[in-house]
Amino acid sequence: HTMSAEVLLLSEAVTPGRLREQQSLRLYGRLVTCDLGASEVTIADDGADFRVATHLLGDMAWTANALYMFIGEASREEDGQFILVARVGRCVNGLDFALFKQALFMRRRFLAEHVPP
Repeated sequence: HTMSAEVLLLSEAVTPGRLREQQSLRLYGRLVTCDLGASEVTIADDGADFRVATHLLGDMAWTANALYMFIGEASREEDGQFILVARVGRCVNGLDFALFKQALFMRRRFLAEHVPP
């Protein structure tokens, strides 16, 4: 079956060795920094943060501390750190993020038990 963008928590995405070049990802986090000149934002969740390149998204309204969802590909920078090159981005402030995480873990457990790798 075709694999869509993998949903990862930021704490998982920053784990060394977890990401590979051009891996499709869906990441969620609160906006902590926004550099319009560099077309880059940083999102954070649960003590982890991740940089997101936003040049493919066009004009977006950015709100500090708002919850955002990004879909894109992981790209390794010269310093070895990964950045997400986002092709989709949206504010998801209405999302119950704690409940979302709970559902994500339940989905993973179900897939691990019922779907062959």
